[in-house]
Amino acid sequence: MALEIACDNQWWFSRSVHRQRVENCVFAVLSIGGRECPLIHSELGRDGRPTHSFKFLNSADRDFWIELRGSQIDIEVVECGEQVPEIDQADEEDQKDQPSVPDLLEAPPISRNSETLFDAYIFADWSASSRPKTGKDSIWIGAGAYNADGLLIVDRAINLRTRRQAESEVRELLRKYVQSHRRVLIGFDFPYGYPAEWHRAVGLANHGGWQELWDLLARHIKDDEHNANNRCDVANDLNAAVAQFVGPFWSRPNANAAAYPALPATKPPCFGDGIVEFREIDRQLKNSGKHPKSVWQLFGNGAVGSQALLGIPVLHRLRNDDQLEPCSQVWPFESGWQCPTGQRPFVLHAEIWPGAIDVTRGLHPVKDAAQVLSYVYWAARHDVVGTLRARFNPHATAPAAVIQQCEGWILGG
Repeated sequence: MALEIACDNQWWFSRSVHRQRVENCVFAVLSIGGRECPLIHSELGRDGRPTHSFKFLNSADRDFWIELRGSQIDIEVVECGEQVPEIDQADEEDQKDQPSVPDLLEAPPISRNSETLFDAYIFADWSASSRPKTGKDSIWIGAGAYNADGLLIVDRAINLRTRRQAESEVRELLRKYVQSHRRVLIGFDFPYGYPAEWHRAVGLANHGGWQELWDLLARHIKDDEHNANNRCDVANDLNAAVAQFVGPFWSRPNANAAAYPALPATKPPCFGDGIVEFREIDRQLKNSGKHPKSVWQLFGNGAVGSQALLGIPVLHRLRNDDQLEPCSQVWPFESGWQCPTGQRPFVLHAEIWPGAIDVTRGLHPVKDAAQVLSYVYWAARHDVVGTLRARFNPHATAPAAVIQQCEGWILGG
């Protein structure tokens, strides 16, 4: 990051340390004091020369910037490129005359004229933060449901400070929908299962499916109301139970190396010695040019291992909640490669990963929020036109039993 002085109602990058990176870009997302703000490059000046500034796409971000005028603020370039990803570009002069640019880009309305698989959709972007946190890299929940006229009403993304708060929010949403006899699709963005042979990787003698994994983590993970948790202790202890090799969990806080002697800082060599690093869905996504991370990696950019360790116990409690358990299933562990129909109310849990679908970046200033809102619209669009059903059976041929019983799959993958 770099300290810069906020001025005017645009970001002037001519003296910025980021100038070389952004001056030939059309689109950029800046993290301004931790708040992600999408911008587009200003048009050429009246004399035809380039303008060394970016203008804010959202009025709320522009107002936020103006309030900072004259003060020093940390700025980081989150992303930039030569194209604006699915965000309408308004003419610069028109934007000056119309300061009421919406905070959220309105998506095309979605309505159902016939029965759909689901009446409501809930998707969550999870976080492994060890302290209460909002904004970028915190927990965001997007939800949408059809009203009496069949129109999809999408709530603005909810930002929660802690996992306890998020679990409570999701539980109340699910109970509300169940009490009104609705069918709900819900997904979290972390792995619901581990690679094949995970039980051997963590020192268990007997083959374990998804229920054994969920029970194991629910028993051992401690995660309090302030996000303080023992995920590294659990990973270290599971590694320590394996005498034959180092790993499989890896990556740790550097300052606490002595506290986790069985948790290596870098990827261990065990993955070339019979231990599976990636699930089948992860391998397929990698083969298609995408970049999912291994569930064994706890820290690092894009890592999901910590989110899974802290998230699966939440899933376990939601799935077995007294009011929700009778009408809940987990795809594909319990439902098989299909979406069960005929039951009402009904809750279907399905793993998601934003990298598997097209994300409309302009739906929200914060990328995490835009991702969960995009999943709501993605699921609803497929449901209305009748193509969502096929997404629950994405295989051309019958997959290995271990994928359904242990590894799971990503909806949209």
